[in-house]
Amino acid sequence: MLFSLKRKIITFLVLVLIYTIGASAVTPTATPTPTPTPNPGGLADAQLHAVMGIITNFILSGENPKTVAFNKIRAYASSNGNTSTPSIADYIKAQIVGVDSRTLTALNDTIALMATIEVDTTAKIQQILDTILSTPPVLTLVGDANLTLEVNTPYTELGATAIDALDGNLTSSIVITGSVDIQTLGKQTLTYSVTDTDNNTATVERNITVVDTTPPTFTSEDNTTVAENQTDAITLQATDSSAIAYSISGGDSTDFDVNATTGVVTFKVAPDFETKDMYTFTATATDAYGNEGTQEVTIEIDDVDEGIVHNGSTYGTVISPHTGKEWLDRNLGANRVCTSFYDTECYGDYYQWGRNFDGHQESNSTTTATQATDVNATGSNFITSSSIYSYDWAKTADSTGSLREANWSGTDGSSVCPVGFRVPTLTELNEELFDAGSTQVQNRDDAFNSFLALPSAGFRINGSGFLNVQGSWGYLWTSSVSGSNSSYVFFGSGAGTINNSRAYGFAVRCLRD
Repeated sequence: MLFSLKRKIITFLVLVLIYTIGASAVTPTATPTPTPTPNPGGLADAQLHAVMGIITNFILSGENPKTVAFNKIRAYASSNGNTSTPSIADYIKAQIVGVDSRTLTALNDTIALMATIEVDTTAKIQQILDTILSTPPVLTLVGDANLTLEVNTPYTELGATAIDALDGNLTSSIVITGSVDIQTLGKQTLTYSVTDTDNNTATVERNITVVDTTPPTFTSEDNTTVAENQTDAITLQATDSSAIAYSISGGDSTDFDVNATTGVVTFKVAPDFETKDMYTFTATATDAYGNEGTQEVTIEIDDVDEGIVHNGSTYGTVISPHTGKEWLDRNLGANRVCTSFYDTECYGDYYQWGRNFDGHQESNSTTTATQATDVNATGSNFITSSSIYSYDWAKTADSTGSLREANWSGTDGSSVCPVGFRVPTLTELNEELFDAGSTQVQNRDDAFNSFLALPSAGFRINGSGFLNVQGSWGYLWTSSVSGSNSSYVFFGSGAGTINNSRAYGFAVRCLRD
């Protein structure tokens, strides 16, 4: 409808041009009561100048159909002068320009004034008409032309408005070119354009700058508890749209190392509960754009039962369900509690009776046939023996075995057992393994299934030092003396006790005194 209206106006202007060609410019004359005069367009002068006023207002000032005066003028023009004649005051109220009470001279004057020079009416109307038809719509952004958007935040299009002098509201015809990538930082441009029916195009741009001003957010706990005697502390974790670098500062931060990429924090030296039971520091997560998030971290140290450490090995303890006595949970020198009777990691060392921790107990220690002349200064070799020495490794130094019995009965930690522990007597082992009310060990399986979890570690032969029957038979020394021999227990396909030469290499299990 708007397009047709514009074309009708242009057609009517052509008629006006025909009417005005040859007309002379005259001085405006005010006539109180206009008298209709015939003209080629079929309208009286009064009607024609009213219509021209409307057209002039439409072209130069835009439509204003809402005022009473404007409606009065339109009614007069369309009724062939049969309604109330508009007054000059009506024209002013209706904001119609270039019209006096009778003639078109004022129209020519107004057009000329707008162009700053006086020209003939036909040329000026054509010039104004050409200007209007070539003027693009007025395109206005809603909101600012330069916006800032936080990364990963949805972008809401604000839009624009478009008004054309002839086509009117063209907002719905606006085309937006481009898009906003909310994950890509930097300036991005949207182009808005609209074209009227005369192919005049208006274009504006909006710049959206995507920024990252949000610091990383920590998701890891700010308080944790770790065991003493190990170096694991905490793993820092934070979330952000870009890569994160971790660091720590303040408090006890100098006691730790931190991996900047993974956030893994470790103690430089394993903590000891008895020395320090709590550490603090400030953790910082920095993203790729320098935004920092911080978290105060507290690490508490858990007091761990450190076991019994003796001669480089660590032991736990077990309580006898038969006697209530406390025993080491593994053989001396064993790496762990047995998982089976043939578990080589729990065999432990092979001691010659009454000897100290001097290296001879290692399963692969070298051998010598030279008798020890001092039970406390024996070297590190496994001492082989023969019948000449009653198969003893220190026959001349301690023929009765009393020195060595006293040594293994000691609880000060200077012997083979830890402080507070000693090698049991034959009676004490019998109470746990063979007496009524005990586990009644009858073979290697019973020995392993007992509360002592005894392995079938075999033994080292007294005359050669060779290992024998490992995984089949087990042997344990006692501190008891029997004549020129000493007592031990055994278990394999059977079980029992026996007295034999002191040069054998058997396992030892200690009892708290």
